[in-house]
Amino acid sequence: MGLTYIDGVVTGPTGARSVRFLVDSGAKYSLLAEPDWQAIGLVPRRRLTFVLADGTAIERDVSECHLALPRMLLA
Repeated sequence: MGLTYIDGVVTGPTGARSVRFLVDSGAKYSLLAEPDWQAIGLVPRRRLTFVLADGTAIERDVSECHLALPRMLLA
């Protein structure tokens, strides 16, 4: 079993940026690297606690942006 990636565009208050996402069908949140956050002008709106697979709790800043993903056509 391999990893699946998809290219998309994220848009924030000050711009847009092309990014490559790792597909995780069970995820509730999408993650962006800090340079991508800064490039599109995101600022933290709130802070949430996330629990990792090993049980470790971590806090992270969260914000909102627009994600544009390619439309997939099935044969």
